[in-house]
Amino acid sequence: MRAPTEPTGGGGGGDEPGGWGSVAGEPEPEPDRIFAAALASLPEMTPRRLAVVLRTHPAPEAWERIAAGWVPPSLRPTGGPDPLKARWTRHAADHPPEAVWDELVRAGVRVVLPVADGLGHRVEGAEPAVSVLFALGRLELLAAPCIALVGTRRATSLGRDVARTLGRDLAAMGVSVGSGLALGIDAAAHSGAVTAGADVGPLAVVGTGVDVAYPRTNASLWAAVAECGLVLSEHPLGTTAEPHHFPQRNRVLAALAAAVVVVESHRAGGALITATMAADLGRPVGAVPGSVRNPAAEGTNLLLRDGAGVVLNALDAVAVAGLVPPHPPAGVDAWWSARVAAGPPLTGPEQLVLDVLGEGATVDELVGRSGAALPVVIAALDGLDERGLVEPEGARWRRSRHDLP
Repeated sequence: MRAPTEPTGGGGGGDEPGGWGSVAGEPEPEPDRIFAAALASLPEMTPRRLAVVLRTHPAPEAWERIAAGWVPPSLRPTGGPDPLKARWTRHAADHPPEAVWDELVRAGVRVVLPVADGLGHRVEGAEPAVSVLFALGRLELLAAPCIALVGTRRATSLGRDVARTLGRDLAAMGVSVGSGLALGIDAAAHSGAVTAGADVGPLAVVGTGVDVAYPRTNASLWAAVAECGLVLSEHPLGTTAEPHHFPQRNRVLAALAAAVVVVESHRAGGALITATMAADLGRPVGAVPGSVRNPAAEGTNLLLRDGAGVVLNALDAVAVAGLVPPHPPAGVDAWWSARVAAGPPLTGPEQLVLDVLGEGATVDELVGRSGAALPVVIAALDGLDERGLVEPEGARWRRSRHDLP
């Protein structure tokens, strides 16, 4: 695997991620990033525990306290010895933060702090909170539109073919294909995205360390995704697969995606968990219909019965997500232009708001992105809404889901 592309810019807070760590010729990383990585590497440090620790103290102070024997009160047992105190104190003495950081740098792995790095609005609402992500690959893909393609590990040959085609076509349209790098549908979707040879690579969220390919049969695909895309994990280097890691992984994938599309799923399975998490986070959910005689399509058909968007091809997927793809196939640009031209010309503020809307935004975010005054943004949204070009979704505005044919 090659080292990740070096992003430019400083240490976060904007719309695009930045400030990923220290390499030759770059400024030293800020302490919060170093100590957060060290905290995440403590034994038995789950995402929920890490969220508790970082809510209590900034990362450098939390590390110093843990090294001295402190454990947040809510994580202590009600009686008897505190096993976390002993394990964390001993580990902190043997693994100083600079040693953890050096190991990450040698492995070409960067540390993402979602809130500091401009991803707070995307992971907001995920439970437990997403505090730290380890990243291998092209970090700039975090700024690309993403649609997650998920499904059963026990996929049919038809299901794998559909996932592969969707992954290839979405990548060709400039949409990053998100998945969990599992067997079956996940692997097929990422295989299609990799073979597309597009500028926008796939995004994988995994349940192990980014250096531990799981399952082993996916090792070559894992390397290919890290080469042209991005592999993310909440777990430190060397973490092996544990059953409880995968539902945790699913919530991160659902949070980072503009929509989740289930390609094939049995009545019960991890893909439906991801779809439920996506719906809870306000993300649209789509599903590929299948035969009522196919057990691997039972879950997707139930999703469709309950209101999920119908996905027959990649254009359906971007329509469910409410995205206008960066590189739409022939005819879509003309269709969009014709829709805009069918009404009166857009005003300057309307065009500005449409240009900065991206995957969706609150009114306050649009004010910040556009530089326009609040009343101007509100009036522009009203005009775009009347023409059917945007629609509200909770507190956010997005392009209409019917913008694509």
